[in-house]
Amino acid sequence: MRNIVARWFTGKKCVNCGQSFGEISWAGSPPALLGADKKSVEWRQVPADRIFEVMEASLPVCFACHTAITMVREHPELVIDRHRVRD
Repeated sequence: MRNIVARWFTGKKCVNCGQSFGEISWAGSPPALLGADKKSVEWRQVPADRIFEVMEASLPVCFACHTAITMVREHPELVIDRHRVRD
Protein backbone atom coordinates (compact mmCIF):
# COMPACT_ATOMS: atom_id res chain seq x y z
CA MET A 1 0.00 0.00 0.00
CA ARG A 2 2.83 2.41 0.85
CA ASN A 3 4.37 1.92 -2.59
CA ILE A 4 1.05 2.70 -4.29
CA VAL A 5 0.60 5.84 -2.20
CA ALA A 6 4.23 6.95 -2.68
CA ARG A 7 3.90 6.61 -6.47
CA TRP A 8 0.66 8.62 -6.40
CA PHE A 9 2.44 11.52 -4.67
CA THR A 10 5.40 11.47 -7.08
CA GLY A 11 5.54 14.76 -8.99
CA LYS A 12 2.62 16.29 -7.11
CA LYS A 13 2.44 19.43 -4.96
CA CYS A 14 0.32 20.21 -1.93
CA VAL A 15 -2.96 21.68 -3.13
CA ASN A 16 -2.91 24.13 -0.22
CA CYS A 17 0.65 25.51 0.01
CA GLY A 18 2.27 24.31 -3.23
CA GLN A 19 5.10 22.39 -1.54
CA SER A 20 6.47 19.53 -3.63
CA PHE A 21 6.39 16.06 -2.14
CA GLY A 22 9.78 14.46 -1.76
CA GLU A 23 10.47 11.20 -0.04
CA ILE A 24 7.54 10.35 2.21
CA SER A 25 8.18 10.15 5.95
CA TRP A 26 5.71 7.46 7.00
CA ALA A 27 6.74 7.47 10.65
CA GLY A 28 6.86 11.20 11.27
CA SER A 29 4.76 13.34 9.00
CA PRO A 30 2.99 11.50 6.18
CA PRO A 31 0.96 13.46 3.63
CA ALA A 32 -2.82 13.31 3.53
CA LEU A 33 -5.71 13.55 1.11
CA LEU A 34 -8.20 16.38 0.67
CA GLY A 35 -11.64 15.14 -0.35
CA ALA A 36 -14.38 16.95 -2.22
CA ASP A 37 -15.94 17.70 1.17
CA LYS A 38 -12.82 19.80 2.02
CA LYS A 39 -11.90 17.41 4.84
CA SER A 40 -8.40 16.01 4.91
CA VAL A 41 -7.76 12.44 5.96
CA GLU A 42 -4.65 10.47 6.79
CA TRP A 43 -3.76 7.49 4.64
CA ARG A 44 -4.19 5.07 7.53
CA GLN A 45 -7.87 6.11 7.66
CA VAL A 46 -8.48 4.90 4.10
CA PRO A 47 -9.50 1.24 3.78
CA ALA A 48 -7.12 -0.67 1.50
CA ASP A 49 -9.96 -1.83 -0.74
CA ARG A 50 -10.98 1.80 -1.42
CA ILE A 51 -7.50 3.29 -1.98
CA PHE A 52 -7.82 3.78 -5.75
CA GLU A 53 -11.33 5.21 -5.48
CA VAL A 54 -10.25 7.67 -2.77
CA MET A 55 -7.09 8.72 -4.66
CA GLU A 56 -9.10 9.45 -7.79
CA ALA A 57 -11.51 11.71 -5.88
CA SER A 58 -8.90 13.50 -3.72
CA LEU A 59 -6.12 16.05 -3.89
CA PRO A 60 -2.69 15.77 -2.21
CA VAL A 61 -2.07 17.68 1.03
CA CYS A 62 1.20 17.96 2.97
CA PHE A 63 1.34 17.04 6.65
CA ALA A 64 1.54 20.68 7.82
CA CYS A 65 -1.52 21.72 5.82
CA HIS A 66 -3.41 18.59 6.90
CA THR A 67 -2.70 19.52 10.52
CA ALA A 68 -3.90 23.10 9.97
CA ILE A 69 -7.04 22.04 8.07
CA THR A 70 -7.91 19.55 10.80
CA MET A 71 -7.37 22.15 13.54
CA VAL A 72 -9.66 24.66 11.81
CA ARG A 73 -12.34 22.01 11.31
CA GLU A 74 -12.19 20.47 14.79
CA HIS A 75 -11.33 23.52 16.93
CA PRO A 76 -12.32 26.73 15.10
CA GLU A 77 -12.51 28.57 18.43
CA LEU A 78 -8.73 28.18 18.80
CA VAL A 79 -7.82 29.47 15.33
CA ILE A 80 -7.15 33.07 14.38
CA ASP A 81 -7.75 33.86 10.72
CA ARG A 82 -5.27 36.63 9.92
CA HIS A 83 -6.59 36.86 6.35
CA ARG A 84 -10.07 37.81 7.46
CA VAL A 85 -11.26 41.28 6.47
CA ARG A 86 -11.82 43.41 9.56
CA ASP A 87 -14.83 45.68 9.94
